[in-house]
Amino acid sequence: MTHLTANGIRMRYRLEGESGPWLVFSNSLGCSLEMWDAQAEVLKGRYRLLRYDTRGHGGTQATRGAYDFDLLADDLLALMNEIGVEKAVLVGLSMGGMLAQVAALKAPERFAGLVLCDTTSRYGPEVADFWANRVRLALTEGLAGIAETTPSRWFTPGYGERHPEIVAHYQAMLRATDPLGYAGCCGAIPRIDVTDRLDELPMPARVIVGAQDPSTTPDHARRIVAAYTGADLVVLEDAAHLSNVEQPEAFTAAVEEFLERVGNW
Repeated sequence: MTHLTANGIRMRYRLEGESGPWLVFSNSLGCSLEMWDAQAEVLKGRYRLLRYDTRGHGGTQATRGAYDFDLLADDLLALMNEIGVEKAVLVGLSMGGMLAQVAALKAPERFAGLVLCDTTSRYGPEVADFWANRVRLALTEGLAGIAETTPSRWFTPGYGERHPEIVAHYQAMLRATDPLGYAGCCGAIPRIDVTDRLDELPMPARVIVGAQDPSTTPDHARRIVAAYTGADLVVLEDAAHLSNVEQPEAFTAAVEEFLERVGNW
């Protein structure tokens, strides 16, 4: 595991793969770069991979206050500059998918394609109280209580019953997240609002969503595809919010098929 300073913060990242085009992976709220382990194991044989922890997550430094996606996208672009990643396909799940849309709008020349997973391009005002409460809980009580309730949104009930050890692993990942970083990102998420700009993006995109995702439902995915001329949609059955964890083979296959379509970059 490696660290460097980019955009004024210490960032943790991991490089894998010896040759091929670059893939960059951006994590979801409360997770770290390890959430992509299953995908990395398959893809590192054909691609160079950059996985990193978003600000305030995993081993990346947290800063105080609410974040926004311009800041988080600038973190990623600065990291890519430091490592020498000129162009990549960017894969992001949930918060990472929101970040991916903003990063691509800020620097479209840096991205050959986007894989937007279990994410949204816009939340409405009806979610403001939910996210404000998350900020309050994180800063006053820490993340232990949130870690107890979140798996019901991340995984389908049947998956949790069959794989309690995996659910426990992700609960531990969430508990290990810096409350400042978690709260900062919770300040960014409800303000995402890029639907009306998606038709500016020149690169192709694949939108992947779990059919049972209660957080960013398939309706959110369909809204992205309707607004984004170059996007298509894959719905994964028997998956909730962390569809890459719950259905790793089907998820990775959907990514691989999209990468074949993008070609070399």
